[in-house]
Amino acid sequence: MNLENLIAQGFLKNEKEYWQQRNDLMKKYAGKHIAYHNGEVIASANSLVEVMDRAGQLKCPSAYITQVGQEKLELAVRRLEFEYDQTYRLVPLPLATVTFLNYNKDNPVEYPDVIPDTGADICMLPMMQCEEINLFSSPCRRYRLRGITSIETSQSLMFLGSVQLGTEEYLALISPYAGNDKILGRDVMNQLTVTFRGREGKVIFEHK
Repeated sequence: MNLENLIAQGFLKNEKEYWQQRNDLMKKYAGKHIAYHNGEVIASANSLVEVMDRAGQLKCPSAYITQVGQEKLELAVRRLEFEYDQTYRLVPLPLATVTFLNYNKDNPVEYPDVIPDTGADICMLPMMQCEEINLFSSPCRRYRLRGITSIETSQSLMFLGSVQLGTEEYLALISPYAGNDKILGRDVMNQLTVTFRGREGKVIFEHK
């Protein structure tokens, strides 16, 4: 998967210019998440999602988004009711029906087989589904992906989109990957109350 083919035109230019100006930016923005575009900081905040959202509002999906001084980010993968998939391998697997959207919300797609994964820091979608929702038009940030049981990491990208559960919508960090499962991560589940009722074969989402 060639990451450079997924990012908006101008991202690499903004990234290069950021690193050229990094020492100066450290003086004012150390520890802050920022969006850097055309030689200037167009957004800064303590929250990554807030900065990505601001870049999207400004119609700057090619902005280079990072945390100044802490650019190397490493993440791990792995009230509505949904039934477990009782046929899945050795033990039942909880599944949810989730609609994924890109930042502009112009191509939503509903998937009935999304796995709520408490071991995944963010949401993950196979490449085909990322293309279906036109995810790559959204603001993005580089990071390194690590499996739960692995110490090895690989370079990846996360994009700011959203997910819809029932009638409620939540901002979501969505990453393309080479797997087959569609994964709902903690970035979304931490915004709700989620209960896994294994004996009943249900997973319950309660909106706050």
